[in-house]
Amino acid sequence: MISMPLFNLSGNPKGANFTITAYANSTNGNPLHTNLSTEKATFELLPVERIGVITSISGNGNGNNLIFTDVMLNISGKDIDSITYTINKGIFIEDVTLTADEVKNKDRLLSEKIYTISSEPNSALFQGIKEIGPTFTVQYNEQDQYQYSLAIPHNGNTVEDDIIISVVAKYADGNSEQQNVVVNEESSSISLLLK
Repeated sequence: MISMPLFNLSGNPKGANFTITAYANSTNGNPLHTNLSTEKATFELLPVERIGVITSISGNGNGNNLIFTDVMLNISGKDIDSITYTINKGIFIEDVTLTADEVKNKDRLLSEKIYTISSEPNSALFQGIKEIGPTFTVQYNEQDQYQYSLAIPHNGNTVEDDIIISVVAKYADGNSEQQNVVVNEESSSISLLLK
């Protein structure tokens, strides 16, 4: 067996050529940015109750054991072509706004993987949760177009252990580099920590 140290593009051991930023929307709608380092970034947990009454479109009940967060990830660096995010437990989701006519089209909702919807009383608009899946790839210069957040397993008391988000940056020269982010629950908050 041969082991070799991990080097970044500059030839330095264990360094990373990109920075992962985690962010969530604040109460006034402006994003809160926190660059991850050896210090953890902590965000308030958003339990299922945050979206009011949930209607299951598919009846599959996938959302019953998931807790939804507004934690989103973004990376910055040089000569990055694309980024692939993979979560080992849970899924990436996207919040979408729907009209009453769109909600009536159940086949379309199912084809777009919008399995749960909610609404405020006396509102003409509905909020849907679109499932992206456990992995997605985005072009570096198109990151802002994909505001995906997390739905992670929850047993009714706590978030499951050992939830890891793998972030792989592919560079223009074909090389790639990976960082892992550990997702933990601390009382009523979610913390992210580079592994």
